[in-house]
Amino acid sequence: MEGNVVAHEPQTSVLIVDDHRMVADSLRLRMLSNTRGRTFGPVMTAYSLAMARTALNRFVPDVVLLDLKLGQECGLDLFPLLRALVPVPLTLILAAGVEPDLVIEGLTLAAGWVSKGTPFEELLVAINAGFSGRTYIAPKLVGPVLDQLLAESGRRDREETFLDHLSTREREVLECLVGGMTRQEVARHLFISPNTVRTHVRNLLRHAELHSTLSLIAAARELGVTGRDPSDT
Repeated sequence: MEGNVVAHEPQTSVLIVDDHRMVADSLRLRMLSNTRGRTFGPVMTAYSLAMARTALNRFVPDVVLLDLKLGQECGLDLFPLLRALVPVPLTLILAAGVEPDLVIEGLTLAAGWVSKGTPFEELLVAINAGFSGRTYIAPKLVGPVLDQLLAESGRRDREETFLDHLSTREREVLECLVGGMTRQEVARHLFISPNTVRTHVRNLLRHAELHSTLSLIAAARELGVTGRDPSDT
């Protein structure tokens, strides 16, 4: 009789998080009726972050399809809970927006990005790619995302300042100076010797290519450095 036993692939459980009920419910029905390769079930829906958190407290799905914008909420706020689950679900952003900066933000946390309105077959490709350890991004978004990354890289290169070359301690000394502390106060605040403070200030001037502490403080403030409160010890 063993020869007549048919092996069934385990089903893939899913949580769809989307504030548009019709979209979420339609996708749920489409996944439950899928007969091409992967079978899905159970497939749950949540229309808000609160509903999603409640659902995740009841079961851990294999896949989470997460809308980026949930009314006034952001779907990315669900990731602290998702990352605490065992095992961590495969999460794909399923969003209407295709702005490159949004895609990049989403992919810092999710395993892939699929635009709403794309064929269901593309969603299956994205899910399979995720389970294979690959990050999925819709082909039409690859070019714009790469252009955005290159543009941001170029801006970082152009905007590089002496602050990018400071050690942690040098940055702390600079923040103290910007806060109006004397060198003796900096030493007491950071529990280091005045001679060490003097050395750090000399290094800061060298990094900034300046010749006075006042010029250093002015340059740091212009670059957005905020000062430490001398009374905050």
